[in-house]
Amino acid sequence: PRSPNDEDMQKTHQRLVDDLRFIPRALSLLTYPTQTSAPLTLSLIRNVHNLLASFEGTIKVVQQTGFPYDSTTAQAPWNPKPDENTNGLITYPSIFRDVLIWALNAPHLPPFPGSPQDKRPELVVEILGIIFAMGGTEVSRALHASPSFGTFLVEQEALPALLEIAQRQMDTVIDNIQVNDKAVSALVPSLAVLYKFSAGNPTFRDATKELVFPPAQEEEFWKLSKEQLLLNNQHQDAATDDNNDNNNNNNKQVPAKNNNMQPLDAPRGTLRWKLIHLMTWTESHIKRYASELLWALCEENPKEFVLRTGMGNAIGFLGAKGMVQIPNNN
Repeated sequence: PRSPNDEDMQKTHQRLVDDLRFIPRALSLLTYPTQTSAPLTLSLIRNVHNLLASFEGTIKVVQQTGFPYDSTTAQAPWNPKPDENTNGLITYPSIFRDVLIWALNAPHLPPFPGSPQDKRPELVVEILGIIFAMGGTEVSRALHASPSFGTFLVEQEALPALLEIAQRQMDTVIDNIQVNDKAVSALVPSLAVLYKFSAGNPTFRDATKELVFPPAQEEEFWKLSKEQLLLNNQHQDAATDDNNDNNNNNNKQVPAKNNNMQPLDAPRGTLRWKLIHLMTWTESHIKRYASELLWALCEENPKEFVLRTGMGNAIGFLGAKGMVQIPNNN
């Protein structure tokens, strides 16, 4: 097959975008018909995603595409709403937002994820992928930077479904020890979106934290944390005393130090175990976003971060942030 960078392929994409006006036509189809199905929606959004990835002129067109809101014709099942950031127009960011909520939590559909024939899980993954692919563009910022959208996801009870998708992707990556582009393209967008919302929205962060670190297990975690911190303090005090008295033939024994190299409470198979496991994954993007998500859930508190993930897992991430000094080989 031809590469997306092939000259003939670029000409084809340019004709599709510039001459046939596929981008506004697709947005119109996602807004106005009353019987738009999940498979058709998936196909339209996937084609937009493919164009974004392979034809650089697509991003500008997506940014500039919008329609005035008309409640009499905007009858798609996800109830399209105008985008407050673009003078009340229906835009791609607003459609991505509305379709995402509909797919995760539509009251008239079977509970997510539905039957094997249900395309909603694929649709959600595609939307997360397109948000991630847009990087720092307006489409991405409109979703990432809006605190109200993160709160809206929580209020609509869509967060558990979002985490379920991420957990399925983690299972695929971990079980098959995947480190290739396929693993990255599947998992990183989910982790990145969860991280962005958790870092920027306290409501979303707290709700996500309760699902990753269930309240029923928190009492045991904090009990273990107190024991760990007490042991660390005892070791530090004893080591200081021993250093002060080392010329006086002091025979006092310094307690053995537990360096908290492993997580205090992360049973194998739990969501928190999977995220922590990915902190040391060989693929750098997966490793980064798993770590960033956990860092955000710990409210950027290094002590809690180490207690929850273990120093052995945390040290590389904290070192990259300049919070610990990692000795070099010399």
